Amino acid sequence: MSRKIHLTLERARSGQPTLCVRVDGTQHWIHSPRDPEAEAKVLVDQWWQGPGLYIVLGLGLGYHVSELERRLRATRGDIVVLEPVQEIYDIALSSGTLSALVGGRKVQLYAGAQARQALQARDLLVESTSVFLRVHPVLHGLFREEYDTVLDSLRGEVNRQVVNANTLLFWDLLWLRNTILNVPFLVSHPSGIHLQSRFKGVPAFIVAAGPSLDKNVRELKRAQGRSVILVVDTALRSVLG
Repeated sequence: MSRKIHLTLERARSGQPTLCVRVDGTQHWIHSPRDPEAEAKVLVDQWWQGPGLYIVLGLGLGYHVSELERRLRATRGDIVVLEPVQEIYDIALSSGTLSALVGGRKVQLYAGAQARQALQARDLLVESTSVFLRVHPVLHGLFREEYDTVLDSLRGEVNRQVVNANTLLFWDLLWLRNTILNVPFLVSHPSGIHLQSRFKGVPAFIVAAGPSLDKNVRELKRAQGRSVILVVDTALRSVLG
């Protein structure tokens, strides 16, 4: 059974806008109805671990993001904010509380469908030696399904980048050694630039090792003499065999 959710902007006792959500008739405050800025400082006190890349899941009206950005101004660090609920982002934008954040250098905001895809284009482990994930507790509790979807995507992306980084660390010295050993051959043999424009209109195949090679190697032999076949690495044994 779907929930009835209604978001409204209210005025806190401090005079600042605050956000209220009614779920099936029950009222919840995303930010303090008394002083949302003071509440944000308490939350960021709990989050703060020094300079780094902070990934914040949950925007609300952005008070906690503004406080985090203030602390990062004099240090090296950035903030990526992911808000899975598009309506929350739209309300925050209309409230004026994001005016200092939108277009700023340190903060990048992603909402709705973009929130699930934003991190795939970022190499988190290269950008910063310290990456901190921070989840807004109230928003996560109220929109658990939407937020858990983004969390699962985030964990998968971080795991992928960890595997890639470990692979680079493992093979780095071997690749460097092989490159140095091959320098004499690279110097004494012509580069591929000499083939430029020599085979206009001729089909070409670039062959690398993989599961499909065993199935297609016979097709390559049929193309011999009628195309250019470029073979790399360990695939050469299979093609010549």
